[in-house]
Amino acid sequence: SSGINAEWPLRPGKKESFDLEQRREKLRGLLDAEEDQYINEIENQQETTLERQAKMRSRAKALREKREQERLAYVQEKLDIRWREECDELRPILASKHQNEVFAERSKQIEISNITKEREKKEKSTDCDSALIPLL
Repeated sequence: SSGINAEWPLRPGKKESFDLEQRREKLRGLLDAEEDQYINEIENQQETTLERQAKMRSRAKALREKREQERLAYVQEKLDIRWREECDELRPILASKHQNEVFAERSKQIEISNITKEREKKEKSTDCDSALIPLL
């Protein structure tokens, strides 16, 4: 015999059985602690009803404030338009400014049109020149 208990893997002795039970209890305790920790984390992540209501109130307030700011900006814009239309001294100045803007824009359009025509003219002349070369 080589000194190894042949029954040991099949039937643990009292000491081995006691050690195994201790390890099982320790692992069971660790598992229970981990499960409790997991449950606590899940519960802490969930919003309470009060927190949800507070968040909704805050969002509603922010939306009301934003809507009010937009309304005030719109009202101010309309008041400015009304003032400009009703101000006799300002009307001719604004009309002149608008007319100058229109003239400046029209000048740009004419310039762009002339440049385009000039480019097309050069392309046609280049095409005609290249068409004549084979005839020579």
